[in-house]
Amino acid sequence: MEELLNREIYGSQGAQQIEAMGALAVSIANRWQQGWPERVKSLIEARIYLVNLDAQIERELEARAGAVDLQSLTQEPPIWQLTKQSNVTFLDDNAIWPLPLFVTYQGSRTEEQMVIETTLRRHQAAFTW
Repeated sequence: MEELLNREIYGSQGAQQIEAMGALAVSIANRWQQGWPERVKSLIEARIYLVNLDAQIERELEARAGAVDLQSLTQEPPIWQLTKQSNVTFLDDNAIWPLPLFVTYQGSRTEEQMVIETTLRRHQAAFTW
């Protein structure tokens, strides 16, 4: 497994979590850090880096499973940044946010919806540092 570059930007706990996610996570983290360090910093500060790293891992694993066209994979991290236009601040982002603690459903939830929600919350609970 390649070594995680610039470990200090993630903090010791964050770096350990990335490494625990495996070789693909380290590879993506290194690629993002080398190409888009400001985006990485922004995602870390917003505390949504790990959930977006996990989403990228899933996309790459799915693409590898299909292995038809790996060029369709995004190579860059998602955007999370504030911009000002005419003294108004806007959030420019395409980053994934963890599932909020409150989610409303129209009507009763199905058994499948409850299982999916529980699974997502357990998975996302690991993304704290």
